[in-house]
This record gives sequence, structure tokens and C-alpha cells, in this order.
Amino acid sequence: MYALRLPVYVTSFIGRVSEAQAVADLLADRDCRLVTLLGPGGIGKTRLAVHVAGQSAERYPDGVFFVPLQAATSRDDVISATASALNLQLSGSGAPIEQIIHSLEDKRALLVFDNFEHLLDAADLVAELQAAAPAVDCLITSRERLNLLHEWVFDVPGLRVPDQTHDAAVDHFSAVQLFAQTARRARADFSLEAEYAGVVRICRLVEGMPLGIELAASWVRSLT
Repeated sequence: MYALRLPVYVTSFIGRVSEAQAVADLLADRDCRLVTLLGPGGIGKTRLAVHVAGQSAERYPDGVFFVPLQAATSRDDVISATASALNLQLSGSGAPIEQIIHSLEDKRALLVFDNFEHLLDAADLVAELQAAAPAVDCLITSRERLNLLHEWVFDVPGLRVPDQTHDAAVDHFSAVQLFAQTARRARADFSLEAEYAGVVRICRLVEGMPLGIELAASWVRSLT
């Protein structure tokens, strides 16, 4: 049984069907071992990465591991976060990165490094690890590409939004679905039908960015 060490979300994953499939297909390609999900903050990179990693877990019999880097400020922090994600106790005998490599060198695993953009100077650690552990894949979320030779970059777009407020089946667009889901948590009697023109306009103004949609939708308790 593979180890699955990923964040657990209490809300459902909305949309991103084509994007999730495209990223999963990249990970399934043996020529592609490092995928960077690229986009601005709030676009949904982490949620997409976690979803794809979970859906792809069966391909990694030695586990899927989430490495949070938001609080990291140095190369040593990246190493420590990786060891922690692997539940690896670092000892005083040998360089920490070598201990991590030794633990992974014969493994078929996926590492999900989240928020790498402020640690680009440590990107060579990823290259070093993958060079020594040929069956380890890496899925990165970042606002900047790592600029590694073997890196594949996937640009994460906003959620799908209607072109016009009168588009048919407007509630089938993922941006609108997210707004409605968030709004109903804030106000159980929220009616998408009564507010659909305003909802579509907001979703278009924030260009389908999930964080912008969720922030706007949270105001429905006090605003129309």
C-alpha cells in the first residue's frame, strides 16, 4: 500500500477537468519527471497539484509526499521540509541531502513541492535529488519557473467563466460553480438564479481566479 501524505480539503474540487488530465498525462510520460505548475498567487496551483497527485497515487507505490515551502527561507529549510514530509529522521552521520537521496534512490515516488518561487536558489536540490533517484517525480507549484534543464512548465489559468451573462447553462462554468458554493456557505438561501448577472460579472472581473471569487462570494451576507 502506497503512502499518501497530502493536505485534506473539506470542500469539493471544482472544474479543472482538462487541466488535471493534462498534468496527469505529463506525469505519466517517462520523459517528463519534473512539472512546474506556474501562475500568480490565488490561481489555484496548490489545489490542482494536490488533486492531480492524489489521482496519480497508484503510479507511485512508494508514496506521494507533500512538501510545504511557504515558511521556508533557505536551502536548509527546503531540506528540512523534505525530510519532514518523508518522515525521515536526519542523523549526524552524513549530509542531510545525502540522507534524503539515500532514502529515495530506489523508490518510485512523487514529491509535491508547494510555493517554490522564493527559493529558486535551491532549485538545484531538486535536480540533484532526481539525478540520484531516477524513479522519483516532482510536481512543483511556483510563481516563477525553476529554470532547470529537464523542467516542464504548465501555466495554470483561471477557472472557466461565461463570455456573457446570457450564456446558456451559466451555472455549468466552474468559476460560477465556485462562487455559488462559497456563497451558499456564507448564506444558505443564496440564489444563483436571482444574482447570476452580478456573479458572472464578478467572475469575469477577477478573470476566474479562485481566491478572488471566494473573497467576493464571502460578502453575500451583507451585499447583493
